Amino acid sequence: MKNISMKCLCLLVFSLILPIMIVSAETLPEAKSVLAEKEAIPNEAAMKEKIKAEAQNCADAFVKGDFEKLSLYTHPKIMQMLGGREKMSEITRQVMKQMEKQGMSFISAKIGEPLDLKKIGRVYCSFVPQNLQIKTAKGMLQVEGWLLGVLETDGKWYFIDCANRDAVKQLFPEIASALQFPEKKAPKLVKEN
Repeated sequence: MKNISMKCLCLLVFSLILPIMIVSAETLPEAKSVLAEKEAIPNEAAMKEKIKAEAQNCADAFVKGDFEKLSLYTHPKIMQMLGGREKMSEITRQVMKQMEKQGMSFISAKIGEPLDLKKIGRVYCSFVPQNLQIKTAKGMLQVEGWLLGVLETDGKWYFIDCANRDAVKQLFPEIASALQFPEKKAPKLVKEN
């Protein structure tokens, strides 16, 4: 009889404490962030396939000089900072012409497997490895870098080059502070002329 009443007492205490825990988790910001970090990513494998395909489309557009298509993958914050789609295309075109004058051109870009996805606030993020082959006057340069993929609430993936981490941290402080950036690698001259 004593065991039954003890079980009932435990159930009663649990039923009283559980609503308090739920209310606390909904009202305390610290509790929310802890809960969000432990939240499972729905369809993570499918999302990783999608981010890889979209990142490759973005990289291909860059290499081909398709600035209209490239602008579709440029984060709205960056687009706004550059003065809109047309201005971004103009700036990118000018940079590419400068590079060509110096004997440089992009030959290819290959996207690797995205790292684990992370939910930060209302967006999903993942680092995506990118391997660029750049023709230079001295030979073929291989640049292994990272793109930060951000799935915004509009359902689109946007990509941010992580070469300038300080700029990424300045433009996207909430995202950058929640992530650990992958290791940077120095460019390698793989084939001399």
